[in-house]
Amino acid sequence: MAQPVIDQNSVGVVGSVYYLGTQDTLFPANVVGSAGANQTWDMRALVATELDTITYVTPASTGYAASFPAATLAIQQSSLNNGYGFLEVNASAMDLQGFVGDLLGNGTPIVAHQTPPLRVSQFPFTYQDNFSTSSTIDETIDASSFGIPFVDSARFKNIQVRVVTADGYGTLELPGATYNNVLRIKQEIDQTDSTWIHTFLGWQLFSDSVYTDSTFSWSDNTKGYLLAQAEYLGGVLDNVAHQDFMLVGRADALDPGYLVYPNPVQDRLFVKADGEVSAITISDLQGRMVATHPLNGGQTELQVGNLPHGCYLYRLLDADGLPKQSGKLFIGN
Repeated sequence: MAQPVIDQNSVGVVGSVYYLGTQDTLFPANVVGSAGANQTWDMRALVATELDTITYVTPASTGYAASFPAATLAIQQSSLNNGYGFLEVNASAMDLQGFVGDLLGNGTPIVAHQTPPLRVSQFPFTYQDNFSTSSTIDETIDASSFGIPFVDSARFKNIQVRVVTADGYGTLELPGATYNNVLRIKQEIDQTDSTWIHTFLGWQLFSDSVYTDSTFSWSDNTKGYLLAQAEYLGGVLDNVAHQDFMLVGRADALDPGYLVYPNPVQDRLFVKADGEVSAITISDLQGRMVATHPLNGGQTELQVGNLPHGCYLYRLLDADGLPKQSGKLFIGN
């Protein structure tokens, strides 16, 4: 197998949308696999329990372009309350300029700058290449809405030092697809997080912590975004996200407001939908309906373990019986 080379083609373009399934419990044994040449990383046993949507947009469309004048591309991410990351992408590198998001969940977006910009990728990049990068976020915000007596402001500071190494290449097997000539990239991330609060007594250190995390990601030049990524908090595997999982193994894009999971499913199927969806139907591949269940908004649990193992088609219907979303459903081990 030829050694893969990652370049600017590994980054998507404006209008690209990527769906990631995330599993954060009960990982298959050694899901991350080994470093080295001509590896096979088998992640077919992953079961996505959450959906994340990544959309590439223009910085101008976000309303925050003036805060990140060097950015050439922005990413909107549903798992971050539809916050934005701002990137400068060229033929030699991709750098994170900063981000905007409602990180505290209080309805007020925080604008955070990476100083200097945090290098995310270096181009071209191939097996055994490496680079180091460091960056700081240091932002002070209005904290009067926190509900903490006498606190009017808060300062957050994050210092990151990353060592990035392409430590393997080979074949990546995901639940919905297999990719050859994939590069695995390991990041070791040393971080220092500090928080200060301001009262009538002045500034006081509220919290201070130092820790080391790591990530493994798999990428090629065909999909425009990471094929998979495993995140470790300390030395403990916290979650694995991946593209082309069964939950979105369909021709048309999923509405991120509707979730049918886990997929594949063994027994209990969950449907999360808004009030416009009133029912789910499940049919076999010959079009015969094998199950139907009313939905009342929010999250509904269905028992599907009595159905024979195999591939089915589901449809989410509105009150008039018109389809709002459809897709494949895999029942079995």
